[in-house]
Amino acid sequence: MSVSSSRVLITALLFVVVFASGFWMNRSGKPYSILLLTAHKLVALGALALLVVIVYQQHQDAALSTGELVASVVTVLLFVATIITGGLISSELELPAVVILSHLLLPFLTAIASGGTLVLLATR
Repeated sequence: MSVSSSRVLITALLFVVVFASGFWMNRSGKPYSILLLTAHKLVALGALALLVVIVYQQHQDAALSTGELVASVVTVLLFVATIITGGLISSELELPAVVILSHLLLPFLTAIASGGTLVLLATR
């Protein structure tokens, strides 16, 4: 069973929504709109859940290769790091610059890793 193009498209659309809402929040500044912040977080969580389901189903079909497993784990770790830094940024805490910089870079790394993982799984 290969990764369907509709799942890849849905994942890509979820990333577009997450990036768009993130840019919108960055432009509007703090305090963030509760509605926008909640939507941003839920869509990001949905993208992560969809990727986990895709990886799990692919693994159930046939065991993941070492490369596929490493790519999947790296993708999940990047997602978790992005979610953690995003949660810190949405708090009222005074944060070190490294946290803010991390949250500016991690979403792009997460998107690249997610795309790479999906390509690996789609070409099985």
